[in-house]
Amino acid sequence: MEPLSALFHHTPVPMAVLYAGSNRVQIVNDAWRRFWNVPDAVNDGQLLSELLTPEQAGLYSRLLGTDTDSSEVAVSVMWAGQCVQRYIRLVVTQVPAVDQKPAYLGTVILDVTDTVLARQRADALAKEQEEQRRMMREALDSSPVAIVVATSIRDETTGQLIDFEYRLANRESNRLSNLPEAEELSGKRMLATFPGDKESGVFSQFKTVVETGEPLAVETHYKHGQTDKWFYVRVVKHGDGYVQTTLDITPVKEAEAAIEEQADLLRTILNNSQTAISLHSVIRGQNGKIADFKTALANKRAQEIWGDTLKQHMSRSFLEHRPEAAGTPEFERYVQVVNTGEPARFEFGVADKLYSINIARAGDGVVLSSVDITSDRQYQRQLEQINAELKRSNESLQAFAYIASHDLQEPLRKITSFSSILSGQYTEQLDDRGLDILVRIQSSAERMSSLIRDLLSYARIGSQPDSFRPVDLHTVLTELLNDMEFTVGMAGATIQLDQLPQVVGDPVQLHQLFQNLLSNAVKFHREGVPPVVQISSERVADDRLPPSLRESRPSGCSFWAIRVADNGIGFDEKYNDRIFQVFQRLHSRNLYSGTGIGLAIVRKVAEQHGGVIIAESRPDAGSTFTVYLPG
Repeated sequence: MEPLSALFHHTPVPMAVLYAGSNRVQIVNDAWRRFWNVPDAVNDGQLLSELLTPEQAGLYSRLLGTDTDSSEVAVSVMWAGQCVQRYIRLVVTQVPAVDQKPAYLGTVILDVTDTVLARQRADALAKEQEEQRRMMREALDSSPVAIVVATSIRDETTGQLIDFEYRLANRESNRLSNLPEAEELSGKRMLATFPGDKESGVFSQFKTVVETGEPLAVETHYKHGQTDKWFYVRVVKHGDGYVQTTLDITPVKEAEAAIEEQADLLRTILNNSQTAISLHSVIRGQNGKIADFKTALANKRAQEIWGDTLKQHMSRSFLEHRPEAAGTPEFERYVQVVNTGEPARFEFGVADKLYSINIARAGDGVVLSSVDITSDRQYQRQLEQINAELKRSNESLQAFAYIASHDLQEPLRKITSFSSILSGQYTEQLDDRGLDILVRIQSSAERMSSLIRDLLSYARIGSQPDSFRPVDLHTVLTELLNDMEFTVGMAGATIQLDQLPQVVGDPVQLHQLFQNLLSNAVKFHREGVPPVVQISSERVADDRLPPSLRESRPSGCSFWAIRVADNGIGFDEKYNDRIFQVFQRLHSRNLYSGTGIGLAIVRKVAEQHGGVIIAESRPDAGSTFTVYLPG
């Protein structure tokens, strides 16, 4: 038994003998201890759990419980001081009990790590190759190019090429071949599938490619029935066969036709344009800097303007035709536009004509567009002269209105003063007729004084040069309500003031605007109904602005809407335009006092501030005046 014992202990294969059914070790060899990293000698009867880690012992026990040799399993063991994963197969031999000796289990651990890893690598490689084949197929099938690989069919006796068999064809090839959906080109023969290829010479061309190795590339137009297509076909030799790629270039051909049509249309437009348009290419010196320009293209209008010098323009360079332009601002403008890409514009006079010339970069050159502005400039000067005359006239009228209104105050003060003296000192000497006339004089003088004051206010709106500044409308309205406290109290009115925004404007003019609106809201109330006035504001979105303001507002400018709403007598909205005109009234002076200028002042102030005013009303249902102001 000694040779067998020596063989058992020194074999490099891990071996162990266990007592059957107990997980107790009877004897192990050195290879077994090294495999499981058991440092000490193993005693007869020790449990596996005392020698191995819990995971290793559990795995060993499970493998012992199987009836057959285990398949490969992964186990973690310590090798060279490191925990590594190995794959093992446990071979178990059962030794039955004999002569009162217990039954044993002989176990041999086969380290199949290299085999398992090799198989895993082979499986991964096969999977990778399969994935590559799948990706290649998907790429081929998703390609817009029809791809076909074919091999030669040769006569067994003569070796002559008599046909081709398609070995691979992507989805686009099947589509272009007009095959039924379930069929594929792969596996079919050329002449059986496309018998017309022999008569058309296609087979002969492909045969030449295979026999000579010279590739074939051709654009072909296929028209049959309702099919009208252009294809680009390329065939190259591949082994004893060929690879064919076919691209449907019908969209390209259609685009080329459309481009040519657009080019023709552009030529027509250019040649019928009243703007002279010309293209000039750059001529560079040896140092790469711009030395000159050469006319490359000119439309009909440009040629007409050039007249007798057309030939020189088209055959000579710019400086050859006009050597005096070298180094001038005109020439440097062209150079700068090419170098910076920034367009430029200047005016150029020739004889009695004046042209506006726009310069834009076009590739390595410039495009000039020239417009005859001789008549426009004359008309502009006339307009400027007329505007200057109108401005002087308006200034004179405003000055006249101001002076005239101011000078009218003095005789009115005398009329008022003398009528007051008559009323105070000579009442007893006047009869009822005389007293009535005196009252009428005083009333007319007061109305005339109010009218003059309103005219002065209206004239000042357009003529005062005060610069605008931030104005807190809430403060303006609060101060205004304090000034109107007596009037509001006498009318029994209720004023509801919400928080108002800050805008940019003239505080005096804005005070006038809201004073007139509030005065009207209190004055035009229904009989027996105390006035209620609501003053509110909101930021207004662009799509909710009045059309006139939406079209004229500066870009990026936002607006506030300030509303003054009352419960007064209202009016018919057909008078919307009339109420904002000077001296226009809807009611008799006997019913409501006033000069008819108040709302005209309101509109003028709103417009002076870049805004508008809108009125909404119904008879006996109150009115709402909305002032739109930028802010």
